[in-house]
Amino acid sequence: DLWIKEILKSKCIQGDEGERIWKRYRRSYIHAFNRAKNVSEETDIDGMQTATTDDFVEKNEFRLMVGYLCVYVVMYDAFQMVDGGKRGEGILGDDTEDLRIELNEWLTSYKNVTDHTLVGLKDIDDPKVVFDEMDVDNGGLILLSEWCRYLAKKEVEAKTFLGSLLDIASTAKAATHEKGKSPVKASPKKIKEEEAPPKSALKPIHQFTGKAMIKLGKGISMDAKDFVDCFRVMGQ
Repeated sequence: DLWIKEILKSKCIQGDEGERIWKRYRRSYIHAFNRAKNVSEETDIDGMQTATTDDFVEKNEFRLMVGYLCVYVVMYDAFQMVDGGKRGEGILGDDTEDLRIELNEWLTSYKNVTDHTLVGLKDIDDPKVVFDEMDVDNGGLILLSEWCRYLAKKEVEAKTFLGSLLDIASTAKAATHEKGKSPVKASPKKIKEEEAPPKSALKPIHQFTGKAMIKLGKGISMDAKDFVDCFRVMGQ
């Protein structure tokens, strides 16, 4: 994630402000990384006993990861609005966040995000039902991972533009990571020569990262908008 920090500080947002935004959304970056790294077929890497290509983001997955960075920052931005309701005060991303939403927090603050651009947060009739659907482990808390998983699922189900982007990883994983299938054995050189990225995976990325294609809509902080504006141009 130091690369993200460097881009924010050197290319987009100068000085302390860039570092503050990087720190604010830092906990969401791993979710983007994990979603992108499984798109290509899993392959053993020569010289490494246990690691496979699924432990890294490959070159043909990179632009997809940039798109996912923007998506998960927007999701985390909404999460912060409910988790304490302190979004925009400049302290978000520090160790005071507990990264979990309790039921009383959700019932008190869910209206802060009901006009959000993410479809999973729109038109909430029964907040308790939504809370229970997010809380997949029945732990009585919504973790950031559960929050993101729920919102991604709703985007895919609604067949939104973000849903089509997120679904690339889901469909690719289902097609290439069959149950019981062993990783392909190949050297890094052979991987580079033989494994071209699927064309269908690149086109949506270009659309997503174009300024005209992504609509951030309501409920998103200026910090999140600045982050997305910084990274989406990288796919053009």
